[in-house]
Amino acid sequence: MVVIEGPSRGSIIDLGSTVVRIGRLPENELVLASPSVSKHHAVVEPRAGSHLIRDLGSTNGVLVNGGKVAGAGGQTLVHGDAISIGDSLLLYRRGGAAVDKQGLSTISLDVAKVREEAERLLRDVPVERLRKP
Repeated sequence: MVVIEGPSRGSIIDLGSTVVRIGRLPENELVLASPSVSKHHAVVEPRAGSHLIRDLGSTNGVLVNGGKVAGAGGQTLVHGDAISIGDSLLLYRRGGAAVDKQGLSTISLDVAKVREEAERLLRDVPVERLRKP
């Protein structure tokens, strides 16, 4: 799992076969140091070749691909899922996966290089095109 936005941007955690707690406190395996993240916000657990994410009763919830994770049963993650926790955005990457849930090819991304390329492209766009009508 890779943190691609938020205070812990660039952090990578190997989920493997262990339970990973996510939250604001340093006792969590993945610390997202932000007031928008609960002390013990979520947990990711290994499940049948994938992982399951559960919200631990957080204030702001957990979103996977824009949909709220509801109930104690949690939600199974699929390679390429975008997970929103507070003001952080995480990307779920299952080791060895070459396709996402729609069968589309995926590539490994260097977040810094992607951001640099996006900024370069935006510099070439006239300001008028960036403004809302």
